[in-house]
Amino acid sequence: MAQSGEIIIRIINESGGGESVTPDETETVTNEVAVGDKSTNNLATAAYVTMAQKAARDLKTVVVSNALKHQHWYYKMHDNYIANEQMEIATSIIGKTASAGATILSFATMGSAAGPIGAAVGAAVGTAIAAVNIGQDVAGNYIRERLKLTQMAEQLSYNRVRAGYSLSAGSVGENR
Repeated sequence: MAQSGEIIIRIINESGGGESVTPDETETVTNEVAVGDKSTNNLATAAYVTMAQKAARDLKTVVVSNALKHQHWYYKMHDNYIANEQMEIATSIIGKTASAGATILSFATMGSAAGPIGAAVGAAVGTAIAAVNIGQDVAGNYIRERLKLTQMAEQLSYNRVRAGYSLSAGSVGENR
């Protein structure tokens, strides 16, 4: 018989012979329960944290978006365009900084499933991705501003020619 605390499992042959497995082939099972590997638990925790961060980010986006719409409306109603522009610049800087921080934190959290070195690697990857995102934003803004300036210059040149102003002769109506 089994000693106390041990469970012996015998597997009976299904061929109909009724033979049981010999006691040498039985397996002893203790009452320890495997909950899961530590790496699996860390990965699940990292996934939950990442989902919670995304939910918090989405909530923040909705709240900030509605606040900015109301603020923009307020400045427009009071014809305070300078304050509106300054607020948009400040909001843009804060938003880009928060986005970069969230990216770095998210990648560091995902990397922490592999331990402290994984967290450091995740933070480094997050920093690189945040830098690329900020670089793309800056490049896109530069291209948009250059396009606006080019359009304004072409429109001004067209208006001068149409009105008959000559920049080379310094007169109106001749040398079109």
